[in-house]
Formats: sequence, C-alpha cells, structure tokens
Amino acid sequence: MMRDNFKKIKKAFTLAEALIVVAVIGVIAALTVPAVVNNYQKEAFATHLKKIANDFTSATTVATVNRGKPSFRLSGVFCMRNNCSRCEYCDAFMSEYMSAERQDNIFNSSYRSISGSSSNFNCAGRTYRLPSGAAICMTQKSQGDMVDYPTYHKPYFQIDVDLNGTDGPNISGRDYFKFFIDYTGKVIGSENMPDVEPSTINDCIMDATLCPEWGADVNGDGEINIADVNVITEINNRLNNFVPPDDNQCTSNSRGLYCFDVLRGNNWKMDY
Repeated sequence: MMRDNFKKIKKAFTLAEALIVVAVIGVIAALTVPAVVNNYQKEAFATHLKKIANDFTSATTVATVNRGKPSFRLSGVFCMRNNCSRCEYCDAFMSEYMSAERQDNIFNSSYRSISGSSSNFNCAGRTYRLPSGAAICMTQKSQGDMVDYPTYHKPYFQIDVDLNGTDGPNISGRDYFKFFIDYTGKVIGSENMPDVEPSTINDCIMDATLCPEWGADVNGDGEINIADVNVITEINNRLNNFVPPDDNQCTSNSRGLYCFDVLRGNNWKMDY
C-alpha cells in the first residue's frame, strides 16, 4: 500500500533546474530577438520606401493630367526660367499631390553609411513632412547643375527621404535614401542614368509632334542639326553602358545614394 502511494507522487523540477531552464531561454532570446527585430525593421523600411516612390510616380502623373499638359516638364511644377529659385513651385505640388506639410528641421544633421563612414546633411531645396511621418527634401536640379548633359536640357528633382525623420538609426540605405524624378515624371535611382529611352528620342527627331514640349531640336540651339544626333548617340551610349550600383557602393555611401537602385533591383528585399 505504501509503495502504491509512493508511485503516485509526481516528480517536479527543483528550483535550481527551473533557474537553469530560465537562463537558457534568456540566452536564446538574447541571441534571436535582435535579429528578428532587425529583419522586421528592414522589411518595414523597404515597404515604406517603395510606397513613397510609387506615390511620387502617381503624383507626377496626376499633376500632368490635371493641368492638361503633354508632359510633367510642362505641368508647372518645374521652374523653366534661367534665374528660377530651387523648388519655386514645389510647395503647391507637395501639398496638392503628396498631402505633405512644409516643415523645417526634420532631418538629422548627419548620416552614416552601413560600413561606418558619415556625412553631414544639408537640404538645398525645401523640406516637407509626409502623412506617414517621413521627411522629404525636394530640390530642383537647375540646368547649371547638369554637367553630364550640357547640351540636353532636362530639369529634374532630387528627393532625399528619411523614412522616420530624426529618429534612428539615421543610416544611409536603412532609413535614409536619395532618388530622382526625371522630366517625364519617372522615379529613377541614379542621376547618372539617362532618363530618356532611345526609341522615344529618335521618334521625336522623325516627328516633332510626338514631343511638343521640346520637339526635334534635342540640343536646344534652335535648329535641327548634327548636334541633335550627337546627343542621341550620347544617350544611347549611356543607356547601353549603364551598370546598376552594387551592394558595396550602397553600404559604403553615407549620402543616401545607390541603395535605392540596389533595393528596387532586388525586389525591395533589404538583404545588404
């Protein structure tokens, strides 16, 4: 009878054993939780950036259609005068089409690269806060800035974005990026990539009515001549020889460059 009662007694963990189990669980959590949080944060940043880029593309399209213009370049967002100030018409565009508010001091004073180098930040244009909380610096690149295209006038915008404002991590390629909007309203990741397809520019040479905003006079000298053909050749060469940025260019840059191209080319997976 006593033996049967003894068998009914359930064996439990001792206090020491319980403490060991808790310690093991704590070590595992300490090793895995930061990685899980980091991966979640990178996925959230990539998704947020993709949405902002898509919103800009939609905004430029709607602005062009609403104003009844044949191209974004003529939509009134660009300042086409030689003496225009940076982003003279940006306030109306950002307010009407991006639901953004003009705000100052919404970027960090400096950003570092993933590899550790750092650069000071300065917005040459105007800064805005999106409804999502992201900070935007929108700068119109003047014709004088476009040293790579001295004979082909294509004003465009530079967009700096900090996905969560001054909050951390303030790292280029994580929460800070730079991309561009070309004169057609298309979002491009590199200012060195030509923003005109060869077929488009050749079609305009053959039929100026297809491109009423600049016609067949590609180089802007008032005539249709060999200089226009030379510009077409240069653009074709740039398109054919353009090499997308790689992971190393992205991770070593602290000014927001290159990572947009890398991220978009990798289907918005932030695995660098």
